[in-house]
Amino acid sequence: MVTVLPAFGAAGYMPSLMMERPIFVRERADGNYRVPSYLVYKVLEEFVVTVPISLLFCVAVYYGVGMQGGLGLFWLIFLVTQNIGIVLAYLVAAFAPSVDSANAILPCYVTICLFFVGLLIPYSEIPVYWQWFSYITFLKYSWSALMLNEFQGNQPGMLSIFSLNEDDSKWAYFGYLCAFYPAFFLGALLIMSYSKYVKR
Repeated sequence: MVTVLPAFGAAGYMPSLMMERPIFVRERADGNYRVPSYLVYKVLEEFVVTVPISLLFCVAVYYGVGMQGGLGLFWLIFLVTQNIGIVLAYLVAAFAPSVDSANAILPCYVTICLFFVGLLIPYSEIPVYWQWFSYITFLKYSWSALMLNEFQGNQPGMLSIFSLNEDDSKWAYFGYLCAFYPAFFLGALLIMSYSKYVKR
């Protein structure tokens, strides 16, 4: 479950995000910068750090485990999933009233997502009235792209365990995964733009 580690690790960003909120409110009220400027800077700052760290981690895991898929896609999936976890932390921090609630919401959401990736519960066993949730779970696309990258054309029949087919496109799943980044970013931007964060 390599891909879920970055998402869980994003919870470590939560205390700093919440502690920066008073500074953000004050600086924004003084007209020093706009919300998009602040948020873009924060995510770019994190992205610059995640690129070399994720590359070192992926190379070590790839050659250490003896994986068969493409190293490039393996790294890209990890990098994007890690940064989605970070921007998701910003989204949760944007609307959470306190550090404790934010630290509870984020891991809870990610844990719920784990039940819909096709690993713990096969897609065929997910109740019909819950199957819709698997399509809006970013970890599903991350996991599916990883499985296709590793097993497609290498071990026939293995993909069926994860309800995937040999003719599925790993790059399509990667593309769907990437779509969650701007969605979470836009959500954080909207909430931060319209929330006053001031209690009278």
